[in-house]
Amino acid sequence: MASTALLMGQLWAGGIASAEGINLSWNDCGAHGADVDSDACTSNIGTAFVLIGSFFPPPGIIEFIGMNAEIEIRTQSTTLPDWWKHGSATCRGTTALSPSIDFSSELFGCIDPYSGQGGIALTYSIGFYGPNSARLSLHADTAPVELTEGLEFYAFKVTLSRTRV
Repeated sequence: MASTALLMGQLWAGGIASAEGINLSWNDCGAHGADVDSDACTSNIGTAFVLIGSFFPPPGIIEFIGMNAEIEIRTQSTTLPDWWKHGSATCRGTTALSPSIDFSSELFGCIDPYSGQGGIALTYSIGFYGPNSARLSLHADTAPVELTEGLEFYAFKVTLSRTRV
């Protein structure tokens, strides 16, 4: 992608929040995914992009109940290109970004703490950090899940469709 994505987030763990060990990659988690996915972002056809958030539990955190993540999207142009405008009455519409916590079929690089349980919500704010930016916010929760230090867990998946509405 022609933009830079920065992940800042919190892992909820029994009332303690942390941003340690959070990873952002394409097509699978951490070392199983790619750090960079390049595209001119000008085509409305082709395979969707899949952005994966994952984490290593911070020391002493043994239970997972949910997460908040905020992804800052910026382009080098002075304004956000139409391709990155998601929402009502925009080029990409409201369905080109699809959040998920379902890791049951195609991804196997990390541990799925959701096991098909829980929910996820997404908000997308154009111009949040300035005219050449957007903010992608995610919130997911689940029943308490035991974590193991040193193992990498999935946090979220966002599919970015190329289809123009």
